[in-house]
Parts: sequence; C-alpha cells; structure tokens
Amino acid sequence: MHTIFDLCSTKSTGKSTIRSRRRGKKMLTYLLALNALTFCVARYGFWEHQGKVGAVLEVIKPAGESGIMNYYVAGCVNQPKAAFEFMVNDLEGGVTYVNYVNRGCDMKMIAEQVIADAREHGYKARVIGISIGDYVSRWAEHEIGAETIAINPEPDASLLQPWARYASVAGGAVAKLGAVACGWASLIPFYPSVGGKHSLSFIADQFYGIGTANDAPHSTERTLGVINSDEDQFLDNVEIERYFEGVPVEYAESDHGNTVDKAPAYIEAWSALRAVIGL
Repeated sequence: MHTIFDLCSTKSTGKSTIRSRRRGKKMLTYLLALNALTFCVARYGFWEHQGKVGAVLEVIKPAGESGIMNYYVAGCVNQPKAAFEFMVNDLEGGVTYVNYVNRGCDMKMIAEQVIADAREHGYKARVIGISIGDYVSRWAEHEIGAETIAINPEPDASLLQPWARYASVAGGAVAKLGAVACGWASLIPFYPSVGGKHSLSFIADQFYGIGTANDAPHSTERTLGVINSDEDQFLDNVEIERYFEGVPVEYAESDHGNTVDKAPAYIEAWSALRAVIGL
C-alpha cells in the first residue's frame, strides 16, 4: 500500500528526470551549435585567408636541366598520382603532384599556388589538368604563359551538360550546409575515390565550385592538345571543341575522366595526341 509520501516522492523523482533530460538536450544543442560555429570561424574566417583550403604541391621529380616542371591537377574527388599514371612518365621535365586537402577546396587558390611556385623557381611551367583541374591550367596559361594539356576539361561551368551543372550547384549547396551542420566532423575522410578518401568539407567545396566556375580566363593559345571522352556523361564535347577551337583534339573510348579503369583507352588517345603535337 502506497502512502501519500510515496506518491509525492515518485512525482518529485519524475519531475527531476524530466528536468535532467531537458538540461541534457539543451547541453547537446549548445555543443552542436558550438561545433558548427567554431568550424565556420576556422574554415571561412582563417583557412580561407591563410591558403589552407588550397593544395599541397608534392615534387616527385625535379625539373633538372630542362627547367620544365609539369604540374598534374586531377579532377573531381581524385588525386593526381593514380589519375595520371597512364601518362606521367611520358613528358620531359619534372613532376609536381597538386594534391587536394580535406579542409576544403578553393580552385582559384590552387591556381595561385601553382603560379606562385612556378614563378618562385623560374620554371617553364606545363599544367596538365583533368576536368575541373583544367581551371588551374587556364589561369596558369593566362598569367605565366604555361603550356597546358586538357583532359576532359571543365574550366567553365558552361561546358557542363545543363543537368550536370544544376546538380553540381544544388548538390554542392546542400553538402555545404551539411558540412556546417557536421562541423569538425566534416573534415573526416570517408568517401573512397581514386587516390584516397575525401571529406564532406572537400566534396562540398569542389562540387559547388564545379557548378559555379565562371571566372577562368579563356586562354587556349598555349594549349598543346585536348583529350575528350566519347561517352562523357557530364560534359558537352561540342562546347569543349568550340572553347578550344584550333587545338588538336583526340577522343578516348571512355566515360568522363576515367583514367584509371579505362587507362588503355586514355593511353591510346594520349599516344595519338602526342603524334600530332610532337611531344
């Protein structure tokens, strides 16, 4: 038999439990907000202005007596070591891999890094870019007269098929919001791709950048050649040929930028291009 004291004690305990749960939810909300806020401050307040959402330039082979440095810039969620294996040993000069970082991706910042590095060392620069990597090539060609080789190039969003452009912008925007909500957890590499795993922060920046790229100089005078894919699901090859008018173009029997799984097709297209341009 319960006394009035038991009933009061039970009611008091219940109220205490509810208050504890409310305090716990508030604390969790505060922690999540703090996580998002501090990440945004670091990402957009500091890293954006300190060059930390660019790339790491990894010198694999020095330029040597030729003075030529070949900069390899991979495409969407890829890294250069694996993406350029089909051709990296075929060009005279040194090798620098332009490696993406998981803190984020600012392609203009990456272009500035490559240009500054070439100027600092007095290199005869040559930039080989795949997909959005060709954005760096356009800036380098415009600023320092670099020779360039374009593979499935997308230096400007106008070269995307319309659906791909809209999907990149919308998907990138949603991913950016997701990265803010996740805060510091968005830096954890989780998405496996060519050359390693990538973070949500990086993927969000790069996808959004692909869909909004529109400020690269239209410089193609020193573009040695272009390799397109005859089954490219993202780019408009007609627009690419118009953009690179007068530049030799070869086609690989492949889907977009698949230089690893379809390496033989790219090797064949690259060999044909080399024969045309005399490299």
